[in-house]
Amino acid sequence: MIYGSLYVVFYYMGLFQQGTLGYTAAAAGAAGIPGSLFLIFFSPRFGSLAAKYGPRVFMAVGPLIMALGVLWYARVPATSTPWKLDPSNAGTYVPPLSYFIDFLPGNVIFGIGIMIMVAPLTTALMRSVPVRNSGLGSAINNAISRVGPQLAGALIFVFLTASFYAYLAPRLPGVDVSAEAFRANVSPLSTPADPSLAAIVRDASTTSFHIAMLIGVALLLAGAIVNAVGIQNRAALPSEAESEQKESVSATPA
Repeated sequence: MIYGSLYVVFYYMGLFQQGTLGYTAAAAGAAGIPGSLFLIFFSPRFGSLAAKYGPRVFMAVGPLIMALGVLWYARVPATSTPWKLDPSNAGTYVPPLSYFIDFLPGNVIFGIGIMIMVAPLTTALMRSVPVRNSGLGSAINNAISRVGPQLAGALIFVFLTASFYAYLAPRLPGVDVSAEAFRANVSPLSTPADPSLAAIVRDASTTSFHIAMLIGVALLLAGAIVNAVGIQNRAALPSEAESEQKESVSATPA
């Protein structure tokens, strides 16, 4: 559930920022850096805490905080000023005020939440299998993180596409929004070639983005509940304990 939320949030965030608001690709990438810093610099600390106190509380609290960050994105207006970052133009390095209001707070909150969760997740995973099967456990975790979210994202995109055209239908009387020619020129989270449709499509795309973020919030909340109920603060399994004991004995001076 949490992996699915991560895919939905980051996939639709990039599409929305660039296709709807008009962010440059460099700006969309740079916009997510502040939250990533928390994960880079502070995640190891929570791995140590999870090893000491168990991963359960961290894996429940982390997604809850992440959900608050994603919920912030669900309020981004269609009129948010885009950041036109151009690496070759120093005058574009400073983001517009709307970035600090619409995206930075959510990014920071989300970064704090994922910082709390990621290392404890690894701790819970590796303690749930004997040491001899640690490679297999890690492989299964990676496979789920790569395959599951994409399948969930595809299903969610079908739903968002339907809601996008459903939003447009009553606002474009006389236009068949289900026509193939119309859909070839007007699609979710993108700017249409026809300037007369730009405003209404921008609003429809923003509404679809908000729905995507709320789905992301729901997945994170569900993941937090599953973790709180299902994760156990287990001690090291026998083979792991024996391995640690042998290492301790070998490291003890004569």
